[in-house]
Amino acid sequence: MAPWAKVLAISVVAIALDRLRRHGAHFSRGNPEQGLVWYAAYAQDAVPEEAAAVASHAKAHLAEVGREVARMATEVHGGMGFTDLLGLHYQFKRITFDRQVLGGPERCRHDAAVAQGWVAA
Repeated sequence: MAPWAKVLAISVVAIALDRLRRHGAHFSRGNPEQGLVWYAAYAQDAVPEEAAAVASHAKAHLAEVGREVARMATEVHGGMGFTDLLGLHYQFKRITFDRQVLGGPERCRHDAAVAQGWVAA
């Protein structure tokens, strides 16, 4: 996958995370997601030799956190996340679809390792 496509995928997941947070889902370990997305976008222009690895790392982290937040938001609302009352099911389905189509964290971390030369393609 091209690095710009990973940045686009990261942006979609970041938007979904932001919308889930507005419905009451909170993190217990800080909020590095926005910085990861911004640096991945910055690296596309300013640091092209790092761009693929940074985009892969950001996508891997957001895939993990996105699934956790979607699950937590559904639990917080007592399963109402799958009704039309809150609309959380749209974000949950988007995160699940992105994870299936664009690759889970394991695949993204492997792509980052290949980009950094740690493993053979």
